Amino acid sequence: MLLGSLVSGTLGMELPGERGVLEKMQLSFRNPCYVDDEITIDVAVAKFFASVQTLVLTVKITRADGTLLARGTAQAGLR
Repeated sequence: MLLGSLVSGTLGMELPGERGVLEKMQLSFRNPCYVDDEITIDVAVAKFFASVQTLVLTVKITRADGTLLARGTAQAGLR
């Protein structure tokens, strides 16, 4: 779940930013992640619901060598 906490931090600081609240996240872990691994977290907006100020995001976490570590979705609201 360390990877999940990094996604949460990314959402809180970058997208949608300091007004964002992580509402839910679903990750499927594909490969192990080790302490010294350099990782990349890719987050993209899949849907935006303006009426309720909610973003649905796709999440992909990879190791520096390109190995997929986790993939999933997250939902964040704007407050």
